[in-house]
Amino acid sequence: EHGTVAILHLLFGKPHGSGDYYGSDAKRSPLDRYRAPGSPEYHGD
Repeated sequence: EHGTVAILHLLFGKPHGSGDYYGSDAKRSPLDRYRAPGSPEYHGD
């Protein structure tokens, strides 16, 4: 039921920009380390 959250967000939502990586909870995640679902969204270094 919740397996398509990220895909639906990218198709029908308003993503931040291009070239970003999104986790399974449809929040921006870093490419080089793990961000658990439910933890704060990645905003860059």
